[in-house]
Amino acid sequence: HLPALHERLRKAGRDPASFELTLYMCAQDRALVERCRDAGLHRVVFLLQPEPRDAALRALDACLPLTR
Repeated sequence: HLPALHERLRKAGRDPASFELTLYMCAQDRALVERCRDAGLHRVVFLLQPEPRDAALRALDACLPLTR
């Protein structure tokens, strides 16, 4: 899939290196984050539920190890 996308970008006159890919609403799953990285995605945006401040901060803290 990404090679096909890169080919379509080249045919459209775009530099594939200038085209950034983001996965939105990503589950907090290390294997999924690693697959995204290995596939060439530039970033993931984790899906978090609306919660009070302290619970939201704990949820964000839980995401941190997935980004390394």
